Amino acid sequence: MYSFIHVKSLFLLLIPGWLTYTSQTGKFSMQYPKEWSPKAQNNAILFLSPKADAQDQFQENVNIILQDLSSQPMTLEQYTDMSKQQLIQAFGAKAVLSQGATTIAGQKAQYMVYSFTYQGRSLKIKGVWFIKGKTAYLLTYTAEPSQYAKYEQTATAIINSFSFN
Repeated sequence: MYSFIHVKSLFLLLIPGWLTYTSQTGKFSMQYPKEWSPKAQNNAILFLSPKADAQDQFQENVNIILQDLSSQPMTLEQYTDMSKQQLIQAFGAKAVLSQGATTIAGQKAQYMVYSFTYQGRSLKIKGVWFIKGKTAYLLTYTAEPSQYAKYEQTATAIINSFSFN
């Protein structure tokens, strides 16, 4: 059973058994399953899935990275074009599987699903980003291709739980 709470003109989906992470600055919050582990690293927050077993070599994860754009302001469209070009230059045109528009926390956003091999490991990633003020908010879900569908619904719920406080 899901509960809805009206918060600052946004509806926040509360998922039973999930915990809430609030950024150190208090500017935003995200929900995540209690079995997942949040970790702060520099300008990023990682939410790591539990290991399936002792042989599990990769933890699927959802990350949020804040990128300061004050020295190089750009629109969402410019940021999207730049991101896509960087992906194509690094991994080739076939890396981009799909892309489109969405909304996160009431903000116009873009998403891209792409795949590549990193240090011998195949990865599939869904990136969602938006710009608010002079900050780009990049939320990503990263998984091995064989595990992508298994965690996709949970990862999407984590990403969609993003809200400004």
